[in-house]
Amino acid sequence: MDELARVNGLESVLNVRDDMLADMAILGDGLPVAEALSMAESMGTLFPSVDRVLVAEPDTELVLRAMRSGVRDIVSRDATEDELKVLMHRADRSPTSVRRDDANPPPNDLHRMIVVSGPKGGVGRSTVATNVALALARTAPMDTVLVDLDLQFGDAGELLDITPSHTIAEAFGSAGSLDGLILKTLLTVHRAGFYVLCTGESPASSDEMSAAQVRQLLRQLSAQFRYVVVDTAAGMNDQTLAAIDEASDLLLVASMDLSSARAVRREVDMLVARGVAPASRHVVMNFADRQSGIGVREVEAAIGLPIEVLVPRSREVKLSNDLGRPVIERKRRCAAGKAFDRVVDLIRADELVTRSNKHRGVLVP
Repeated sequence: MDELARVNGLESVLNVRDDMLADMAILGDGLPVAEALSMAESMGTLFPSVDRVLVAEPDTELVLRAMRSGVRDIVSRDATEDELKVLMHRADRSPTSVRRDDANPPPNDLHRMIVVSGPKGGVGRSTVATNVALALARTAPMDTVLVDLDLQFGDAGELLDITPSHTIAEAFGSAGSLDGLILKTLLTVHRAGFYVLCTGESPASSDEMSAAQVRQLLRQLSAQFRYVVVDTAAGMNDQTLAAIDEASDLLLVASMDLSSARAVRREVDMLVARGVAPASRHVVMNFADRQSGIGVREVEAAIGLPIEVLVPRSREVKLSNDLGRPVIERKRRCAAGKAFDRVVDLIRADELVTRSNKHRGVLVP
């Protein structure tokens, strides 16, 4: 999508030659909402291959009306340049765009779902997840989403210094709530250019969320975003298992102690036995410290897998978490920030392997 043209009403569109037909029609806020929705519905009949975007302040009622009129997305009047860019990007890879150019289908093999897991509490899963999401957003701005799946005590919002208007529990509030248009209104935009789906303040707010619902949510997000990063709770509940089953990449987080390492080993053994362990998995050792009295080789022996990333214990990370400013946001990278960059390098290397050898991956327990 390289050009933008202004037209005056539906009659002007009717006079456009087929080879000049737009990929997207943006219905501006100069139109009354009812008229804009009527025009969107008419365009859907006349030009089904054109994506329709409404400029308005979204709310649940308007979203439902827009859906019925065939509107693909709603953008605020105050939308940032990055938000407008992601609209264009989605139009380029939408199903309607694919029908216009079947020779160039969307690169679905590029979509990665990265689940951050660790059975022990206090190992820093959320720190890893937030920093990795932010780093991936630099590669794919407005095409990355972080999901806080620690449904009772998730703190991704606090670590990122954001106050969400909506939470993950609302994604399942009604039968139509998993529609992509509605789902987008539940996401919070972070200042670094990615989306976040946070948990609610009350630990009971997400008690009724089933593994099937989690699976459906993550599949929907994966269809819309290049990178989906999932932060999980301690332990191994049904929701976490569902997320891992959908994952392309698994980040196993352990701290520098044998108890944590053995717990990770038991998790891997269980996932392999169930047949849900992603082929792409990496061990991240958090709070690495030479003064801990235990070496990396001892931890690797306990886990049974190589440790690929060491995140050193540091005051910078703790301070960054307290301020809601992930350490990777700093212009001058500390050792921990460089470690998170290394995690992203591993993910992107796996991504390139998937592109070049999509059907030849082997799972080695």
